[in-house]
Amino acid sequence: MNAPTLARQSTLWLAGLGSGMLLLAIAWWSVVFLRVIGNGYLSAGEALTCAVNGSIVCDLATSLCGRTHPLGISWYSPLLMWAAVALLSAAALILPARSEPG
Repeated sequence: MNAPTLARQSTLWLAGLGSGMLLLAIAWWSVVFLRVIGNGYLSAGEALTCAVNGSIVCDLATSLCGRTHPLGISWYSPLLMWAAVALLSAAALILPARSEPG
């Protein structure tokens, strides 16, 4: 396997996995924090910060909501979001290398 083919496959794999993880992280955040916002525990702006930065306030809001959540979800971790960003960044860094001539 030559280097351009490997770079192309790596880019596609990283971008696909990163995109899937990002969609999953957004869905997880939505399932948890739309209910938190609806219950008035956090404003939309405060809840958006919880998507990328966990804090005691975010943990408290989700634990209060978790007792009544229909799916029983009582926590959210921004680690999945950051892992997705890392994979998408890696794919973006590999992409320019494969488009260089020669």
